[in-house]
Amino acid sequence: MSEKTSESAALRAGDKTIKVNIVSETKPIWKGTAYSAVIPAVGGQMGVLPNHEPFILLLNAGEIKVYGQSGQTYRFNCESGFASFDTNSLTVAVADCSDNLDDVSEKE
Repeated sequence: MSEKTSESAALRAGDKTIKVNIVSETKPIWKGTAYSAVIPAVGGQMGVLPNHEPFILLLNAGEIKVYGQSGQTYRFNCESGFASFDTNSLTVAVADCSDNLDDVSEKE
């Protein structure tokens, strides 16, 4: 296998996940690798998969879902903000955000 072919195969294998970083004005909320995410865009819910076209958009207040590599779904109730996506990296910046809702429900 040529060097170029093996490099292309490695890039394709790495394109099955996205890096997600969710931050509020005061603290980081969640950072990790995921298969996909759903964000509350102003125009409606938007799914983000690997190799999505780059974007920057406004978010409504609502639930963000991140589908992690381990099969776990992480849910966050967030205020309005914005999201950007480029090179399989999703950044979500919001005014305020609860920690993982799944963690909250397990503690109760």
